[in-house]
Amino acid sequence: MKRFLTGAIICAILLFIPSQSFSFVLGIDYSENISNYGIDAPGFNYVSNISFMNGKIGWLQTETWGHSLSESFMTVPDDYTVNNATLEISGWRYVGFGVDIVEVGGVFQWTGYDGWRWVGEMDNILDITDIDFSYWNSSPLNISMTPVFDMGLCLESSILSVDYDLAGTPSEAIPEPSTFLMLSLGIFAAAVVLRFR
Repeated sequence: MKRFLTGAIICAILLFIPSQSFSFVLGIDYSENISNYGIDAPGFNYVSNISFMNGKIGWLQTETWGHSLSESFMTVPDDYTVNNATLEISGWRYVGFGVDIVEVGGVFQWTGYDGWRWVGEMDNILDITDIDFSYWNSSPLNISMTPVFDMGLCLESSILSVDYDLAGTPSEAIPEPSTFLMLSLGIFAAAVVLRFR
C-alpha cells in the first residue's frame, strides 16, 4: 500500500509541475492595424498587421486569430482577384522546461496556383481558412495554431499582405518582335513553296 501511495504521489507531482510551468492564460489578446494602399499601388495593396499583447499558446493548446480582409476589394460580383499574398508570423517558442527560449517565425505564401505553402520551415500545426481559388470574399481570414513539437510559444506579430488585381479584364497580349519575325518567315516560306509549284 505504501508503494502504491508513494507512486501515486510521485506521478501527481510529475504531472502537476509541467502543467503549472506551461499553463498559459487561455485566449490570446491582440490588436490589428490595417493599411489600404489602393488597387493602383505597386506591390501589396492591402496589409493587415496584428500585434499580440498576450500571444502565449501552451503545448497542444489551439488558439485562433483573424486578419480582416479589404471590404473595398470584396465587391459582388467578384471584381478583384488575389494575385499573391504572404503571411509572416513571428514570436518565441519554449523548449524543454521553459528555460530555453528561441525565436520562431516563418513566411507562408499564397498563390492561385499553389494555394498556401510555407516558404521556410515551421514545426507547428497551422490551419488557415479555405479560400476559393484566387477570390477572397469573406472576412476575417482565420488562422489557428497548435504547438505540438514545442512546450509552448508566444506570438509577437502576424502580418498578412495581399496583392489584389482587377478580375475579368483580360490583359491585351502584345506580340513580341520574335513572333512577328516567325510569322513573316512562315508567310515567306509559304509564298516560295507556292511559287515553285
